[in-house]
Order: sequence, then structure tokens, then C-alpha cells
Amino acid sequence: MNKDIIIRPVKLEDAESYTNLHNLVWRAAYKEIFPEEVFVDKESKKQKMIEMFPLFARNDNTRMVYVAEAGGEIVGFVSGVILSNYPHFQEKGYADLEGIYIHPNFQGLGIGSKFKNLFTTWASENGASKYVIGV
Repeated sequence: MNKDIIIRPVKLEDAESYTNLHNLVWRAAYKEIFPEEVFVDKESKKQKMIEMFPLFARNDNTRMVYVAEAGGEIVGFVSGVILSNYPHFQEKGYADLEGIYIHPNFQGLGIGSKFKNLFTTWASENGASKYVIGV
């Protein structure tokens, strides 16, 4: 992985950059699947996403959110929870890797692997023995 990339816990002041990256990666990933209106609608909700950011942007024994930063800019993030929201996986012991988003220009540098390892270590330290990844 590029040594200029820093992995760190999310901060509340990351809200706008995080939201922008979320929308950019979502658009890049699904551009061949969804019509333009879907992206416009999602992006029109940016302010609401920023307002909701403090509700999920935390690190404790039930939730984790980390970002990858390069040159002072957020280029990736990972989020996970100890108890999955998927009905089949709500039994104790399942942690849910909610998402890994990496800017297209920074994919292939090992950030995703670093995020996965960070998640599995955190989940194990907080009592999870199994994982679910929703894609």
C-alpha cells in the first residue's frame, strides 16, 4: 500500500468529504446499471446525509467507521457494526461489514484489504466470531 495513505478513525468534520466520496464511488460502481435520475436523486439528498452523519460516524464496541486519507483528502472508508441488520444474521456473533468505498483512482493499492483486516480485528475484539458482507 502507498505509504502516503493514512488510515484513521472518522471525525465529525469529515461529513461533507465522506458524503461526496460515497456519492462518487456509488455513481462509478453503478453507472452501467442505474439511469442518471437515480444518481441525481441520491446526490440531491447530500445535505440530509451530512446532517445524519453524527448518528453513525463513531467508533465504539458496536460500530466502527474508518477513513483512508491521502494528501489531506478522504479517498476511502469502511463501516461495520457488531449486530447485523440482516434478519438472518441478527443472532449474537455476527458482525456486519456494511461497506468499503474507495475512490476509483485509489483502487488496487491495498486499501480494501487493510479495511477488511481492520474490520475483522475490531469485530473479533468486540465478540464477533462470524461476519456478513452485504454487496
